[in-house]
Amino acid sequence: GASQDQINVLQLVANAMTLTLRRSSEDRPIMQNTEAVLDYLHADMAHRPTEVLRVLFLGPHLHLVHDEIIATGTVDGVTCNTREIVLKAVEVGATAIIISHNHPSGVPTPSPEDVRFTRYIADGCKTVGVLVLDHIVISRTGHCSLRAEGLMNLSISEHASSMPRQLPKITVPLGESLWE
Repeated sequence: GASQDQINVLQLVANAMTLTLRRSSEDRPIMQNTEAVLDYLHADMAHRPTEVLRVLFLGPHLHLVHDEIIATGTVDGVTCNTREIVLKAVEVGATAIIISHNHPSGVPTPSPEDVRFTRYIADGCKTVGVLVLDHIVISRTGHCSLRAEGLMNLSISEHASSMPRQLPKITVPLGESLWE
């Protein structure tokens, strides 16, 4: 096995790579460089021993405005409430999100639960004018885009045309919850 010093050096290198990839994603519109997004997600998520659910929150010009691991699960699952993602999207001023989670098994094929979860999140986000661009499953052997596989509920144009033309302004006083 590896010594603790070797493990520390590897962790330091991994952290530096993740920071570099994050900075390159923040410097330009995220959807114009899908490979940078996949590299960033893969570097941080592919070799984790348990599933994590990460959301990339994007602003009006598809720049990364916030990145958060929303939930940590077990070796074969992670759960999260739709409300947590919708509330965070509103809080950070996101207009679109990319959902991602990892499969420690090494197989990036989405489960039926992954597809259902994505549709629940898309429906919840739609109510506040936030578009779900994709849900990407990451594993050490590759990735799978639910949008590319045709597993998302609506196309981007269908989703956008079904949203209200003018969304109501939501003001939440500091320290209060949107749902209380």
